[in-house]
Amino acid sequence: MRGWMLMCCVLLPLAACRQAPSEAATQAAMERTAGSKAAADGDVHKLTVRTGQGRMTLSGGNDMALPEAFPEDIYLPEGYRVRQVISMASATVVTVSVADGTASLMADAGAAMRERGWKQAASSGNANGAGLLIFEKDRRRAAMTFSTRGTADERVIQVQLTDKR
Repeated sequence: MRGWMLMCCVLLPLAACRQAPSEAATQAAMERTAGSKAAADGDVHKLTVRTGQGRMTLSGGNDMALPEAFPEDIYLPEGYRVRQVISMASATVVTVSVADGTASLMADAGAAMRERGWKQAASSGNANGAGLLIFEKDRRRAAMTFSTRGTADERVIQVQLTDKR
């Protein structure tokens, strides 16, 4: 799993890159880095990597759709925009942003998740609204990280969904 996450850190910026000279150049760079096929389609860049451990798909863009299997009981703030999706057998990671996010976004998410039947397992945060919330429900775990992007008004939430073993 650690190898997959390291690969995500290296490849996802390429998958989400919007400043490349052309889609063909972006696709070629992604393929060289991953040693696998990639596809760039408009504002959404997608990379699928197959290894002996399984398959991982990374997608990045501005206004992507949530994955079809994304659970309805996971809190996302109103007006969110999907920026990145990582799908693999053991986990799904979705990164969203929201303009004009308030510093209370983390507290709002915590309250909403508890209302939806999730049990809070851990939390960590600071006065600026950055932090981490971990929830468990049934055999699932949701880790939510909160941060700012660019200006202090744009908040980013990354949700990592896994099955508890």
